[in-house]
Amino acid sequence: MKPVELRISGWGPYKELQMIDFTRMEERGLFLITGATGAGKTTIFDAIMYALYGCMSGEVREKGSVRSDFAKPDTPTFVELSMTHKGESYHIYRNPEYLRPRKRKGADGKELTKEKEKAILTLPDGSSVEGSSEVTRKIEELLCLDYRQFKQISMIAQGEFTKLLTASSQEKTKIFRQIFDTGLYERIAQLLKERSNAIYKEVSGYRHKMDEDVELYHPLEESAEVFATLVQGEAYDYEAVLAFLKEEKKRIGKEEKEVLAQYQKLEERTLVLNGKLVEAQKAAELQKSLERETERKQLLDHRKEEMQQKEILLWKADRAGEIRQQELLCEESAKQIDKIKQQIRHLQEETGLREQQILTLQKLPEYQADFEAACERKEKLSEQELESEHNIKLCKQLEAQLKQMQEVYLKLEQEELLARQTYEETEHRYRHNLAGILASELEENRPCPVCGSLHHPAPAAVTEEHLTREKVDQAKKTWLQKQEKTMHQHGETMAARGKAEQAKEKGGELLKAIGQMQEQMDQLPAEIKALLLKYTRKSFEGELNRLLQLRVERAEKQEQILTLQEELQKGQELFREREEERDILLTKYGFASREEYQGSLLSKEQIEAWKRALQDYEKNCRANEELLQHLKEQVQELVLADPVKLKEELKEALEEKRAVQQRLSKKQESRNLTERTYSSLKTKLAGLKETMERYTLVKGLDDLANGNNKKRLVFEQYVLISCFEEILYAANLRLQTMSAGRYELRRVRGIVDARSKDNLEMEVLDYYTGKYRSVKTLSGGESFKVSLSLALGMSDVIQAQSGGIRVETMFIDEGFGTLDGESLDQACLVLQGLTESNRLIGLISHVPELSEKIPDQIRIHKTNTGSYAEVVIQ
Repeated sequence: MKPVELRISGWGPYKELQMIDFTRMEERGLFLITGATGAGKTTIFDAIMYALYGCMSGEVREKGSVRSDFAKPDTPTFVELSMTHKGESYHIYRNPEYLRPRKRKGADGKELTKEKEKAILTLPDGSSVEGSSEVTRKIEELLCLDYRQFKQISMIAQGEFTKLLTASSQEKTKIFRQIFDTGLYERIAQLLKERSNAIYKEVSGYRHKMDEDVELYHPLEESAEVFATLVQGEAYDYEAVLAFLKEEKKRIGKEEKEVLAQYQKLEERTLVLNGKLVEAQKAAELQKSLERETERKQLLDHRKEEMQQKEILLWKADRAGEIRQQELLCEESAKQIDKIKQQIRHLQEETGLREQQILTLQKLPEYQADFEAACERKEKLSEQELESEHNIKLCKQLEAQLKQMQEVYLKLEQEELLARQTYEETEHRYRHNLAGILASELEENRPCPVCGSLHHPAPAAVTEEHLTREKVDQAKKTWLQKQEKTMHQHGETMAARGKAEQAKEKGGELLKAIGQMQEQMDQLPAEIKALLLKYTRKSFEGELNRLLQLRVERAEKQEQILTLQEELQKGQELFREREEERDILLTKYGFASREEYQGSLLSKEQIEAWKRALQDYEKNCRANEELLQHLKEQVQELVLADPVKLKEELKEALEEKRAVQQRLSKKQESRNLTERTYSSLKTKLAGLKETMERYTLVKGLDDLANGNNKKRLVFEQYVLISCFEEILYAANLRLQTMSAGRYELRRVRGIVDARSKDNLEMEVLDYYTGKYRSVKTLSGGESFKVSLSLALGMSDVIQAQSGGIRVETMFIDEGFGTLDGESLDQACLVLQGLTESNRLIGLISHVPELSEKIPDQIRIHKTNTGSYAEVVIQ
């Protein structure tokens, strides 16, 4: 992506439309964005990032706060970016959500309305994509980079130089996983683990079922000792058991045939004797009862060993239950320890968060006095400006009033002149008419009262008989009233002129005072200016109080951590004591291992069932013994006759037959059980072998891919290390120039943390000392050069590995102030070399030396009414 033209309107410090033509910088490729602090240099970055992804370049900037405070209410806020990508031209328009004046006053009386966020992307073929999220998705598709990836490799924003340099191995893994799309290898490793676990479950299933077959098999007494020898130990030898079953099956089949022949002979004999005893059956009933009880006693005696074994198992189960209670206490202690550790980690995280906030605010007390003084100046300046605005309004009002009064005065003066003329004309006509009246009273040969003449050849005539002295006096009165009004208006007009001139004089004095105070404000340190922009007096005091509160909270959290650590130590000691008590009980009760004791545990239902079985057995034994004793006493009292002798013969025959029958049944049952067990075990053993072959293969791949090897290297990490090595190689090519051959980066070869399978830590070789050391030991300027080299190396590797990603523009925001003159020359030389690949490299800085070294510049001029940009090509 290469910008062609950027248009900004009502954005940040830019109150009006600004146009920046990047094509003028393409010849050299390297250009500088310079200007005063707070002028709006980084705002150009923000505008480009917002045009592409709808987000700001910095972490603390929000798109909802970009509306310029200097802009006029009707000035729109938007960003337009024309750019080229892979030889095609694109145009993007975006505007954030902001308040603007209504075109028509609404019914609610509000004068402002909300302008909704809008985005339009015009493609090379003239089609367009609209909508903020849709445009962002299309840009990600075109550039093959999302917002964070683009910011990481193409736009190194202010304050983020050393993030990749000092990031942990896990954080680097996350960054590179997104950039190089290595999640596939992690998924492969996960699939291998899941497949390995699934096959292992099959193996465990086979073994469990085969163990059940072996445990359910009960051999005949003559083979029990041999079989017990085979199955002793924790794991069974299935091959040996299978061979035993095969031979046992043959032996039992042969013996079964012999016992069957013997049984058939005895069957014939008992049939003959039974016919002779039909008549003596009643007499022999008592003897039969005795025989039944005798047989029952034999059966009970046969179960005696089984019952004794159950008694032993019940005793072990009881002791195992006691050990289980102690083990539950161990588990309770372990859970408590984990809970305390989690609380400690949580408190440590909160303490770290407060520590970061304290670092951000800790310099505020140093600026408190200067800030308060500056606030007083600012408030006084605001008061003067407000008074000046009021004075200007007053001047306008007084001038308007003066003009109006002058117009009234001129009008009154004209009316007075007309009234005077009317009065003088009326007076003249009245006097002329008065001569006519006197002439009308003249008589011939009588003297005229005026001239005394006796003759009156041409007496004056009366012209207006209605014109009287009252009318003349009225005209004079009207004139005098007009004159008085005119004089009064003249006095008020002169007074208004005095007030207007006085207000103008005061306005000049106020403007002079404001200018002097503004100069004082402009001379304030940049830190105080920044604080004035960020805080009010009240919010500044709030931040100071918050700093004190954060320190108190940090101390409280640290004290809580110490308390919890003491509790953790006590809990660990209690855990060890309980484990020792458990082990003592294991030894005391004769358990060789925890597995043996766990195997002796029985469920509550099984224990109750066995106890009931033992009670029933003892009850049956007592009843059998009492009944047998009673029958023997009755038999002794009988007098046996010949039928009894016959009965004894039959009894002997029956007993022999019964014994042979029992032997035959046992042989048949044992043969059937042996055949079933042999067939089942043979089938399952074949399945186990086949499954074990698969498990061995998959488990090997699982261990290899998931880091269960000597190098603890997982599959994805192997791929990432390869990419990381390429980045370091590319970075060292720049670092060698920028550090004058002193430093070289390399990946840490050893295992830094045995608990982790990530291995993307870095160290630096200092050729001055010949030793490797951590990158965290580098100075600010050295860290900047290493970070810049790393960022440029990453850009090279990404372009080399993927044809879909083309980094044609890179912006670097600040950081050059930490470099000395020589290092600055070296950095500029490296950056100038990058432009040979038809790339644009933009630096933002107010370092004066860069202005001398980089002729192509975008200069940001800051004024008290906003900023404006100027492209200068020298």
